[in-house]
Amino acid sequence: MEETKKSSSKNISHKIKRIGVFLFRGIIIISGIVALISLFSLLFDKYETHKKLTYMTSDQCIEHGYRGFQLCEAVDGSPYLRKIDFREERISISQIVDDLDWDSHRYLYGAYWIVDCEGGLQVETNKSFSDGSPMTLRCNDKGSGFLDKSNRSQLEYSFVTQIKTDVHMNFGGFRINHKYSKEDYSPLLRYHTLNNQEIEMQRKARLEKEAKEKQAKLEKEAKEKQAKLEKEAKEKQAKLEKEAKERKARMEKEAKERQVKLAMAKSCREKNKVKKEIFDVRLENAKKAMFKKASVWHKCETQVKGYSNWCNRYQFNIYNTTEFPIKKVRIGDEKFHTCSASPSRISVIKASIPPNTIHTALVERFISDGAFCTKLLDVEFDAKFVPFDC
Repeated sequence: MEETKKSSSKNISHKIKRIGVFLFRGIIIISGIVALISLFSLLFDKYETHKKLTYMTSDQCIEHGYRGFQLCEAVDGSPYLRKIDFREERISISQIVDDLDWDSHRYLYGAYWIVDCEGGLQVETNKSFSDGSPMTLRCNDKGSGFLDKSNRSQLEYSFVTQIKTDVHMNFGGFRINHKYSKEDYSPLLRYHTLNNQEIEMQRKARLEKEAKEKQAKLEKEAKEKQAKLEKEAKEKQAKLEKEAKERKARMEKEAKERQVKLAMAKSCREKNKVKKEIFDVRLENAKKAMFKKASVWHKCETQVKGYSNWCNRYQFNIYNTTEFPIKKVRIGDEKFHTCSASPSRISVIKASIPPNTIHTALVERFISDGAFCTKLLDVEFDAKFVPFDC
């Protein structure tokens, strides 16, 4: 019995050892399979990455960011960004470019579809750039500076902007939407900063020269404007003096005529009637004179600093060219060079304006483009008929 028990115990131990060895081998085999799968997956990922990084280029490219963009280095050492839609066979690139005639660097963008097309073909799309020019797809069968020369042609378009933007197109089956505006351009900007000093120095010299020329031009224009204003002021003064002499002579002539009419009247009542008629005619002629002559004009009194055509407050000048004092005028104004028959805004100016004098009133108006006009709408004289005491 004891020998049988010992033999049974040995058999069980042997079986357990065999099961353990089998399990251990199984774990090793499974681990090996997992390791091989992982290695294959890693190699496949590396292959896919390598294929994308070398697709249609011999430039050195690395992954950039997490949106599928690549940072590449051209033959001359300049960096650029690119993105590939491998299955759709479309590529886009972006690079920082500069020119002495620009005030700052700009962003170059290009889009390429690897398709079979005839060289010289141009397809004008229904899309437009910001300057209004149409987006045109052009067939290139001679290779591009950003793509390896191959036997395959590509349909492409490119543009330059002052700020970061996206490459977007959807026309006739040619679609692309690469979000460059969200990408980091730091490597490109660093390269540009380190390798663009000559252009920066030339640009600085150009801008300083342009600033001096602009300042000289502004000073010249200011002198010419001042000379013109002084000339116009002298001409206006001479005109006013001439008109004043003519008006004085006319008033003296009319006074003599009135004296003759009054002398011819027989009774006091007739004299008052004639005097009233003469007064009404004089009053009517005075009103007509105010409307016929340039009796109202304006001038900017408070200019907005830094803006030559912007004004916050205006002077309204009223020139009383008549023999009667004025007590009230109605002046219309609009944001036009010439006022309409019924201006949109009306100012009532109450002031005692003696004959042959100019009254200035300040009116708050904000005008941003220099287009402003004034127009006399009505005038009320401080005149009352005084009859003879009969």
